[in-house]
Amino acid sequence: MLTVILDAMINYILVVTTYSESVMGTFSIIGLGFDLIYFSPINTSPIQSNYISTWSFRNQLYVRAQTPWPTASYLYYYQSIQVNVATTGIYTIFSNGTIDTCGYLYNDTLNPLFPDQNLLLWDDGVTKNVQFMLSIYLQAMTQYILVVTPYWPSRTGAFSINALGPGSMNLSTNISSTIKSQYSSALSAYSPVFIRPRTWGFDYPSYFFYQSIRINVTTTGAYTIFSDSPMDTYGFLYSNTFDPSFPDQNLMLYNDNAAAPNNQFVLIATLQAMKQYTLVVTTYWPSNTGAFSIIEVGPASVGFSIATTGLYTIVSNSTMDTYGYLYNDTLNPSFPDQNLMLSDNDAGSNSQFMLIITLQAMKQYTLVVTTYWAITTGTFSIIALGPASMNFSTPITGVYTIFSNSTMNTYGYLYNGTLNPSFPDQNLMLSDNDAAPNSQFMLIITLQAMKQYTLVVTTYWASTTGTFSIIALGPALMNFSTIDSSMIQSNYLSALTTYSPTFVPPSRSSRTSFYYQAIEISVSISGFYTISSVSTIDTYGYLYNNSFNSSVPSRNLLSSD
Repeated sequence: MLTVILDAMINYILVVTTYSESVMGTFSIIGLGFDLIYFSPINTSPIQSNYISTWSFRNQLYVRAQTPWPTASYLYYYQSIQVNVATTGIYTIFSNGTIDTCGYLYNDTLNPLFPDQNLLLWDDGVTKNVQFMLSIYLQAMTQYILVVTPYWPSRTGAFSINALGPGSMNLSTNISSTIKSQYSSALSAYSPVFIRPRTWGFDYPSYFFYQSIRINVTTTGAYTIFSDSPMDTYGFLYSNTFDPSFPDQNLMLYNDNAAAPNNQFVLIATLQAMKQYTLVVTTYWPSNTGAFSIIEVGPASVGFSIATTGLYTIVSNSTMDTYGYLYNDTLNPSFPDQNLMLSDNDAGSNSQFMLIITLQAMKQYTLVVTTYWAITTGTFSIIALGPASMNFSTPITGVYTIFSNSTMNTYGYLYNGTLNPSFPDQNLMLSDNDAAPNSQFMLIITLQAMKQYTLVVTTYWASTTGTFSIIALGPALMNFSTIDSSMIQSNYLSALTTYSPTFVPPSRSSRTSFYYQAIEISVSISGFYTISSVSTIDTYGYLYNNSFNSSVPSRNLLSSD
């Protein structure tokens, strides 16, 4: 019973409901007062909205909010639905189906890695015939996300969503979480092998075929990556790069069979845009091979690119007894054991070497082909077998001999990079006077390809001139080019007169003053310079650093003559 003062010409709204929930029945309203009370019903029949879909193994998975099993071992397929209403009011959202469903309503967005963030309301349907029901006040022009998931992990099937409220509710698939990318390949006997992490229960060492796949995303966000294969797959996600020799290094995430059925892996991670990741696909059981597909669901498409890492066989074919050495990156002939990965003499037929090794894509190796017997020459060919083509290029790095031929007694200096005449010991690698016949120099040294060296040719005796030639022997042609070292001449003319200033030169016994002229000098290129005078008078020169003070002529003095 309500007793209240009502004003004429003003509309009021009477809402009739029940004390207890879910109670239904008829009622009547009686009004008493100074005049008639006009009752007119407001059409409050709720407007119904519907949404029908299914969960499948191609949906995303996550560790759902408010789960009794909050670990990555219990993953739930889910579908996120964008919710918008045109009319502000109280809405009821409920599910209908044969599967026990859970509903989660989020304000604005869902982050699958943090399922409690932005959560407004949830219900697991335990007390409502295994279907969830959410009643909540929703604002018009506001975005909500409804997440529908089964109560039990890894369950799939059909479901429908119904919504009742004062206005229509727009239920649409959340496009931002349903962009899919797919990659298909296979593990074969040519695939590389490694000792997989998490190999409890297997004999050590147990080898597993694998394929490493580079992953790049254009949009930062939460991504779900899972496999589809008749094999029991195992997935490992690495930050940046993967090194099969150290499989735990850079490891971010791994999974065996969270994507039931069929023992497929599922990886859920936040991936950063413009960052490289490596997905390693292998198997739960050693030595398994077969086809597989990788499916990604997330806020943007994922770029998959396969490297040609794999097991390669390199064998020689020659009439000579060959010997092969494989180096990681480069060979230094002075230290032939440095960077050596593998060597062989005659594992192949007919005294030929054969090297079997896993090679990484985008990495440089050096194959050295030589002979078992010393001073043996002849032709040979190299054959390589593996999961991809192999490029060979002959480097010109090697041991070179450089010597002179002249009637003069020559002296040779070899510099790494450039020569600075002011500091002739800087960058000096090797020098020689007369190791070759007839007082000629000879330099024997390992030179690197694509690197610059400077050879300085001079004479043993001072002020000696004449012609000479340079001869070089080595594994490749050596390019000689003369460095323009001719001196550029600069001139300055002037005179000392009775009007010139005077000073007492440093280190002079006489206290007599001398006429002088101070000349500012600057150069644009650092180097070795000679400054000399030409005059009918006997001249004296003093070179100062920065400035000259005639009252203190010894200050800043660099050189004098």
